[in-house]
Amino acid sequence: MRFFNVLVTLAALGIAHASADANVEVRDLIHGLNQHDDGFVHIADDGVARSYSRDGAVLDVARLHARHLEAYADHYARAIGDPAVKRHLTGIWGGINARDVADEDLFNPPDHLKPREFRENATDDEDEDDADEYDHSAVEQSPNEEGAAFKRTEPFCVGRPCGTTAMCRNTGCHTCGIPDNMKLKEKVCI
Repeated sequence: MRFFNVLVTLAALGIAHASADANVEVRDLIHGLNQHDDGFVHIADDGVARSYSRDGAVLDVARLHARHLEAYADHYARAIGDPAVKRHLTGIWGGINARDVADEDLFNPPDHLKPREFRENATDDEDEDDADEYDHSAVEQSPNEEGAAFKRTEPFCVGRPCGTTAMCRNTGCHTCGIPDNMKLKEKVCI
């Protein structure tokens, strides 16, 4: 009986970790995910932040609240110097409640919620169809500004392009991340 009680308690703690507290900063939630050096964090259209290994396995998750999604959209748009990205992300995440995501979809999301590089049905045609959605040729990379949601100790790492978390950690940041299945496909250090 004691073993059963311990097992139930551990399971409850695991589910609690998956549901983010609205009062915790989004940066702390993302940085608190278990991450692999060769992986990255993806915030999907369902409002769930998933930490991926290099082979596409989901290592950890956090269900984000609307406040977290708004803060991340603002940070990401400023990091890459494109305010249109914030409008795009808030349009996708508006009205999303990550608590509605089924438990079985947390660690095994449907194909359309996975990062493009891990989707089975992603095609080059999809990229070409939306190539005009964001014209970044005229967007100048702005210097990193101090964001309210993402306080940092290293001024030059946030917003730098990355491929893996290790690339960010080598420059003093914590995580490589990308939101949504956006066509711009730019992962940045956060």
